[in-house]
Amino acid sequence: LLPLLRVLVSTGLLCAEAGRFKNSAEAAQFLVRGQTGYIGGVHELWNDLWRAELQTARSVRSGVPQVIHDYAAMSSDEIRALLRGLRSGSIAAARALMAARDLSGVRRLLDVGGGPGGLALTFAEQFPWMCAAVVALDIVREAPAGAYDVAVCNRFIQVLAPDDAARAIANVATALEPGGALYIMGHILDDGGFEPPAAVSYGLFALNVFRGGQAFTEQQHREWLKAAGLVDITRELLPNGYSLMSARKL
Repeated sequence: LLPLLRVLVSTGLLCAEAGRFKNSAEAAQFLVRGQTGYIGGVHELWNDLWRAELQTARSVRSGVPQVIHDYAAMSSDEIRALLRGLRSGSIAAARALMAARDLSGVRRLLDVGGGPGGLALTFAEQFPWMCAAVVALDIVREAPAGAYDVAVCNRFIQVLAPDDAARAIANVATALEPGGALYIMGHILDDGGFEPPAAVSYGLFALNVFRGGQAFTEQQHREWLKAAGLVDITRELLPNGYSLMSARKL
C-alpha cells in the first residue's frame, strides 16, 4: 500500500504528516462521496475516453469510428457506467449555468439529452418551484411536447452530425415559449478551429466514437440557431473550459 500512498502524496491527493496520511483539500472536496463537488464516478467516463482515443490510428485509416457509441446497442451495465460518468459533469454544468444566468424566475426547464438527469435535478433542488424535465425521445426526429421557458442542451449538440444538430435545435426551439431561452453548453470551437484547447481535444475523441459528431464552430452554431428563428445569439467561455451559447425565441 505504501507505494500507492506515496504516489497519491506526490500528485497532491494526500498529505503526509508524521507517518500518517490524510486527504488533501482537493481530495476532500472532490473525492469524498456526499460532498457537493464529488466527481468519483467520472473515472468511468475517462476510461471510455482513453479507450476510444487509443483507436485513433485505426479510425483515421479506415474512415470509420472504431468505438462507435451506439446507445441502443449498449448493455444495461454499459449504459449505467456511462450515466455514472456523466452525472458529475451534468451537476457541474447546472451550477455553471446558474452562476452565469439568473434563472430563479424560470417555471419550466427542459434538459435536452440530459442522460442521468443531473442538470435537471440540480435545478429542481435549487428552485423547488421549477418543473425540470429531461427529454428522452429522439429530438432529431420530433419536437418535445409541452412549452418551456428555458431549454438546455448540455454536451448534446456535439454528439450529432451537422444536419442532425440543425434539426435538433429547430425542434427544441419549437418547444420554447415566446421569449424563452435556449442554452447550448459544451465544446464549441472558435471559428479558426484551433481554440479552446479542450474543444480541440474533444474532436479527437469524437472522431473515434460518433458518426459525424464533433466540436462544431461558433459560426455553425449561430447558423443553426438563426435558422431555427432564434435571436440575441451570444457565446461566452465558462470557467470549466466549456462554451455557453445563448439565444432567445421571439
